[in-house]
Amino acid sequence: MKMLFAEAQSITCASTYLIQAGLLIAAYEYANGRPEAAHITMGGVAKSAFVTGLADSSSWQTNEASIISSESLERLNLWWGVIILERLILCEINDKTQRPTTDCPSSEFPLPSDLQPVQSNTRSVGSCPRDCLPLNQDRKPCVFGHQARAVLLLDRVLAVRRHPQTNSGRMVEIQQLDKQLQSFLSERMNTGTAEIGHDCSPIASAVRALCLLHQEVLSCPFDTVDLQGLQHSKAALEMVSNVVVDVARHHKAQIACQNSHADLLPLSCSYTLHMAMRHIRDCTKLVCPHRRSSDLNSLAQLDQEFSDRWKA
Repeated sequence: MKMLFAEAQSITCASTYLIQAGLLIAAYEYANGRPEAAHITMGGVAKSAFVTGLADSSSWQTNEASIISSESLERLNLWWGVIILERLILCEINDKTQRPTTDCPSSEFPLPSDLQPVQSNTRSVGSCPRDCLPLNQDRKPCVFGHQARAVLLLDRVLAVRRHPQTNSGRMVEIQQLDKQLQSFLSERMNTGTAEIGHDCSPIASAVRALCLLHQEVLSCPFDTVDLQGLQHSKAALEMVSNVVVDVARHHKAQIACQNSHADLLPLSCSYTLHMAMRHIRDCTKLVCPHRRSSDLNSLAQLDQEFSDRWKA
C-alpha cells in the first residue's frame, strides 16, 4: 500500500485525496504499533497539506459570516486530522525534542465537525445551494471537536517536555495543564453515556497527555520538584491507571456481549493500555506482586482485542 502511495505521489500533484490517503496510512502504522514509520509518513502528509493550502483559513471560509459549506468543512476537518494525528504520534517518539511540523491553531480557529449539515434559511440570493454548517461560534463541539480540544492541551504538554528542566516557568505551566486536563476529563467522563466509542478518543488523548505530564515531573531532578509535587504526580498517575482499568473492563464487557467491536476503540488504545500496565507493574514491585493481577489481566485482554484487529 505504501509503495503504491509513493508512486501516486511521484506522478500526481498534491491534493486533498492524497492527503487523506496518507493520513489513513499513518493512522494504520500508528495503530499497528509502528510510531516511527507513522512519524515519517506524517512528515510527508503535513508538507502536502501546506502545499494544498489546508492551513490557509481562506480555503474553508465563506463570504457569509455564520455558515461554512460542507466542502470547505471537509478541508477544515482534514487539516485538524493532520494536526491531531501528528501530535498523537509524537507522544510515542522517544526523542521528546521533536517538534510538530504543523502549528496548533489559535483559539479563534474553528473546531472540526462531525459533518452533520443543517439547512440554512438565511442564505443570500445566489449563494451556494448545498448544505451548509454553522461556524465554530454557532456549533456545539462534537466528538471530533472535543478530540481537537484534548489535542490542543496535548500540544502544550509536548511543548513543556521540550523546555529545559531548569526553565523557571516550567512547573507553573505543568500545574496549569494538570488542572485543565483533569477538568477536561471530568467534563467528558460525566456525560452520562456508557456507549463504547462515545468520547473515547478525546478521553484517551487527554489521558495520554496527563500521563506524559506527570511522568515528566517524576523524571525531573529531585532538587527541581518539591515533595508535594512528586506525591501529586504519583497520585495522578495512579488515578489515571485506575480510570484506564475501569474503561478497559467496561469495553471488554461490551465487546464480549457483542454490543460493540474493536473498531470503535481509539487508535491510541494500545499505547494507553501499555502505559497503565507499566505503571501497575512498577507499583506492584514495591508493594505486592499479586495485588493487581486482575487489573493487569483486564488491560491485557482488551489489548489483545485491539491487537487482533490492528496488528494481525
